[in-house]
Amino acid sequence: MPTVHPRTQITRGPRVERIVSIGATRFPDRSPGEILVELAAERAAEIERADLDYDPLGRLVTITARGHHVTRQMVEDALAED
Repeated sequence: MPTVHPRTQITRGPRVERIVSIGATRFPDRSPGEILVELAAERAAEIERADLDYDPLGRLVTITARGHHVTRQMVEDALAED
């Protein structure tokens, strides 16, 4: 199929076959190429999160209780009071 994007060719040796086989249990209706892209994207996200120097959830509201927003910092402050 024609595309404007560069292509990457992967030989389906034992290692790739194993990865596709495992991925097929999670993505049963996807092609081997789609499975590899999905799994690679998940792993890349894990690596990206692990490499952060800060907590990406640090400023987000994490809990809503009775109409009040409780932030991560509020929880940490409450725990520090003990």
